Amino acid sequence: MQQTFFHKIFRNFTGMFASAEFTCKGGYKDIWKLAWPLIIMNGCNTIMLLCNRIILSKLQLEDVTASVASSQLFNCSSCFFVITTGFTGTIVAQHFGNKNKEECVRSAWNGFYFACMVSIFLLAFLPPFGSWIFQYGTLSDAVKEREIIYFTALTPSAAFACMEAPFLTFFTATGRSRITAAAKIGTCLISVPLNYIMIFGKCGLPAMGIKGAGLAISTAGAISFLFALTAFLIQKQDIWASRKYFHFRFDTVKKLFLFGAPGGLQTNIRSAGFACVLLYFGCLGDLAMTAAGLAMTINLIAFIPLLGLMDSASVLTGKYIGERDLATAEMISKRCVRMLSLYFIFIAILYLLFPEFLIKLFSPKSSDGLKISEVLPLVKIILILQIFQNFYDGQRFITAGSLRGAGDTRIPLILAIVSVWMIQVPMTFIFTKIIPGPIYIAWAAGITFYVVCDALIIQWRKNTGAWKKIKVVDLDRKETSEA
Repeated sequence: MQQTFFHKIFRNFTGMFASAEFTCKGGYKDIWKLAWPLIIMNGCNTIMLLCNRIILSKLQLEDVTASVASSQLFNCSSCFFVITTGFTGTIVAQHFGNKNKEECVRSAWNGFYFACMVSIFLLAFLPPFGSWIFQYGTLSDAVKEREIIYFTALTPSAAFACMEAPFLTFFTATGRSRITAAAKIGTCLISVPLNYIMIFGKCGLPAMGIKGAGLAISTAGAISFLFALTAFLIQKQDIWASRKYFHFRFDTVKKLFLFGAPGGLQTNIRSAGFACVLLYFGCLGDLAMTAAGLAMTINLIAFIPLLGLMDSASVLTGKYIGERDLATAEMISKRCVRMLSLYFIFIAILYLLFPEFLIKLFSPKSSDGLKISEVLPLVKIILILQIFQNFYDGQRFITAGSLRGAGDTRIPLILAIVSVWMIQVPMTFIFTKIIPGPIYIAWAAGITFYVVCDALIIQWRKNTGAWKKIKVVDLDRKETSEA
């Protein structure tokens, strides 16, 4: 019986990675061809963020705490707009699968026009909103002040992220993700030294501390946007007429908003829920919040391939739907999850064998404030929880990306509301306000348990097959119009 059981597991595993799974249409080879530049791109984003926080930690651990809380609120405030404009990639992917290059270019330009409109709103709205929110936080006044400074300095990066999204997703959706990766590699090479220069005041600049960290990210965002715009404009015009089909079209912007906004709102709701979780964590004190912040920062390395594979699942699902190949589209997310799981096994080994090395990367030079030895035991426990959590996180991200590629964004929005506000936030509230205890108990209830439930819910939606009936673009004929 026991031999039969393990033999069945081994047979299933080898079947998942049989040679046919690599070479078939939509197989691991096709996925990897698109995914590896996106993984590098997201790896560069992770490196920029990690370096930002590691350099900040050399001042005080409270700076890391402030940057984590501030970043979460910032992402919550801006992600709706970034994700909505990024839905341009899904529209482009389906037109590309339908071999309609003119509509690919038009969609990218109109995504950019939409991004310009929302960027004006973000620049005016975010700074006062962040200052108002942080006044009601539960952390110390010193951390609150740092949060407001960092949040305000990050604001321009939201506008640049929105404006670059239509162009970068255009390249990804048309199978040229290397250009997207090149943009982020160049940005990373500039951003990392820029963090050091602006935080500590080098090359004639004054030392700006946590404000410099935020400004470095915004500067890197501006460089990335200019690269994306330039790359889009200098394409070979006989293949991609990017300087011809640039006229504003209300119907394209309307389509982007109708299908992209639910996806953006879904991410916004999840980010808002997580921001609430961090606020409740703050009720357990600066020590607990710092431990949570360090654990989340370390776990950024787990997201290096995750986001790249999620974007690949979204693009390839849209592409094969554009080709009217639903069977292949259905298999994309399953193969992406399998690939990601192999990486998470490596991460689990790293967290179990070398936790102290990872944690001590953030040891501050200053003797003031919290000491790394105070938070180390708490972070170790949270890292163990993250090992288990990461596998479900990968499944829900990739499945959600696949659904977005099919245009299935409205029902997942409702499911997100249910999982965040009926599971995550209430569970965190119970174990921080009603039954306060160690941070790892609140983490297990408010994050790990929620991630498992959310992954099962989103997988259920995928299994219903409703995404196969959703129509984003007209695939029965190529859309044509006057430029």
